[in-house]
Amino acid sequence: MGQLWRVWEHHRLLQDTGPLRRVQGRVVPQWTNRVRLLTIRFVPLLTCLRMSVQYMMGDVTGPPPGRSNTHPNEPHDEAPAFLKAPHLVTLLNLLLCQLLYRPSGYDTPNACDPTATTHAAYACMDWGVGSGAMIAAAVAEGMNATHFFGVGSYGSGNDNLGKCFEIDIGIGRLALLQVVNTGGDVATGQFDLQMGDGGFGVFNACAAPTTGGAPPMFSGPTSAFGTQYGGWTHKADCVQLPKMPQTLPSLPPNEPDLVGLCEAGFNIGCRVDGGQNPSIKSARRVVCPAALVKLTGLNRTDGGNQESHGAGTLTRMMDCCKPSAGWTANIQYPDPNHPAVIPCTSDGYTRVSVGPPPAPGPPSPGPPPPSPLPPPPPSPPAPPSPGGCPGGSLEACIALCPPNPPAAYKACVESCAQRCTAAKTRQ
Repeated sequence: MGQLWRVWEHHRLLQDTGPLRRVQGRVVPQWTNRVRLLTIRFVPLLTCLRMSVQYMMGDVTGPPPGRSNTHPNEPHDEAPAFLKAPHLVTLLNLLLCQLLYRPSGYDTPNACDPTATTHAAYACMDWGVGSGAMIAAAVAEGMNATHFFGVGSYGSGNDNLGKCFEIDIGIGRLALLQVVNTGGDVATGQFDLQMGDGGFGVFNACAAPTTGGAPPMFSGPTSAFGTQYGGWTHKADCVQLPKMPQTLPSLPPNEPDLVGLCEAGFNIGCRVDGGQNPSIKSARRVVCPAALVKLTGLNRTDGGNQESHGAGTLTRMMDCCKPSAGWTANIQYPDPNHPAVIPCTSDGYTRVSVGPPPAPGPPSPGPPPPSPLPPPPPSPPAPPSPGGCPGGSLEACIALCPPNPPAAYKACVESCAQRCTAAKTRQ
């Protein structure tokens, strides 16, 4: 069992940095990634098979996985006697290996990785500023009149991944943005915000020729997207963009096409006609709104408002690559129920399957049966709960809404607002 534990630790160490390294704003594909990906996939299996053969042959004193046998005097783990039954141990080893090394949907390769194929993960289009899903999330939180929601990069390291910041860029409405990406080209105080045609930057999975091995999300050449850094600088040029991902049969209800997403950045004011970047006046960390967490799939357990930053710059991007927060090992203080961003398939809206939700804990033991007591005096009737409001309150009603697809979530939130307000009025 000691050997199995070391195999597991060795495998986790291989995974801890994620399948790809991020530099200069996006993933940096290197030849070492191919070797490491093959190692992650095959070394655990070969190690399990080797251990099983060792047990069957009676050799249970070999070196632990990942360590050489160059020191003859190094102590080795001696298997307990009850584990030397070869057939039982072989079966247990193979079963444990199958369980421990089952790949997760969070490990889906990045579309911007040169080794990626058609089975790859991309950024989601409804993360862009002004998407129907982002507007619905702000509406659900009662903040749409004062804030716009979005995601992007804030700094070059992983420290900020999963955090949310309220940022003032001097346009009347505040930005409430979650950090889902990293970048070595993102300077201190700079928030690189995802928006329609925000510019590829160093890496590109949006249009051919891409910098990865997976097919581009959109048809047409890169020239249809304007400049590499920043995209089109004038709102009038947004019409030159392709309208939707090439594998998407039709847009989800209430979602604008890429032309509309490009124009939304100008309309909101987080993008200036002419290409200038708005200035950040201040930024402070806030607790991530539940509706935004549902949209990205990511949250942290150390949420708070004790962190603030001064002036900076709001830049823009859209490279269609899977973001850094798409790997669970990159997140500090992850929420077990929302451990990482859930990326999309090549259609830009369908989420990658990351497996079933966490299993619920064991039910709490019920209270002991009550002792017989005399009947209590009749109590006055309780006021009826609002029958037309599911859950009994607006908040409870919204909590019952399914997060996907975004259009259904938005419609559900609007229905809750109407039914619960009407029910409250009748009381």
